[in-house]
Amino acid sequence: EAHAKAEIRKRGIHQVPVYRAAVEIHTDFTASLQEAGLTNPQALWDEARLCLELADPRSIAELPRAASGEESLQLRSDQASLGFLKRGLSAAIPLKTSANGRMEAQASISLSLNGAQSIRFLPSGENTQVKLSGDWPSPSFYGYRLPNDRKLGPEGFSASYFSDDSSQALPAAFVAGSVNIHEARDYLFGMAFHVPVDVYLQTHRALRYAILFILIPFAALFLLEVILKRRIHPLQYLFIGLADSIFYLLLLSLCEHIPFGAAFIVAASAVSALLTIYASAALGDKRKAFFILPALAAQYAYLYCALESQDYALLIGALGLFFLIAATMIGTRKINWYSPMAKAGRAEAIRRANPDEGRLPEEEKPS
Repeated sequence: EAHAKAEIRKRGIHQVPVYRAAVEIHTDFTASLQEAGLTNPQALWDEARLCLELADPRSIAELPRAASGEESLQLRSDQASLGFLKRGLSAAIPLKTSANGRMEAQASISLSLNGAQSIRFLPSGENTQVKLSGDWPSPSFYGYRLPNDRKLGPEGFSASYFSDDSSQALPAAFVAGSVNIHEARDYLFGMAFHVPVDVYLQTHRALRYAILFILIPFAALFLLEVILKRRIHPLQYLFIGLADSIFYLLLLSLCEHIPFGAAFIVAASAVSALLTIYASAALGDKRKAFFILPALAAQYAYLYCALESQDYALLIGALGLFFLIAATMIGTRKINWYSPMAKAGRAEAIRRANPDEGRLPEEEKPS
């Protein structure tokens, strides 16, 4: 049984979940030389020991406590006697002979462990039961086995596992040092302290909409170009595309210093203001060019909702695209796309070729 209390620690601009886990291990041990499967086994039952091996002694937050029945066991530091890991603790444990000639022992170990990012278990008994709980709201279960039962909620989680003899990672009996523990890693299972709201992940998700959010300002400017009958140079389109693309770099750089929501608002406001000011100059009509600002605000609000939602992101994206295409089709249904700017282009060409045409002589101008 393990209960983990987690918290977020910061290392520079990165966030890492760490935890303190209270672990209770209960074991029921039986052994028979006839069933050990070893060649010429010789058992020194009086020297039996309970071994706890450690990959990193720094993970021990408090001195472990061990007991066999009502008798306390004194765990002492020693070299890893089973040959799995670097260091270990062990204690002498009394064995009893059962009625059928087997050697039996019961033991329990209480641990307080420090860890980070994940907690995993290795099934090493004929039957292994694991009960895992914690206060982390978004666990990610993975590994050789998934939980038989689990409960998730904003206050934390709980999960239970069962592993039978078919999934035993280690042989029931073996000579110390003869088993490679690394070969048993495929049988590990447990959970990771998944961080669902990560600025780098959110920025990466935002980049998936990059093509769409570069095309939307282009489409809005093109429609204004058609409606206002004012041509925009391709170089101006290029500048607008570059300004719109810089949004993602602004978002990521700001996220490293301020919360994601505030960074998104600052980056979106800066890019929207720049695009609106430049578009008003390119179109030569400030009042009508400012109609691009609501379009930009709507697209960034739509993007933020899609990024913040984990369960409805696809639905939000599909509905947003549908309404965008529908609004464009309805708003442009009366435009003659064969030559939407032909008349305006010819009139502009004639005016430039004959700048004095259509002007009244000085003497004919009304006073």
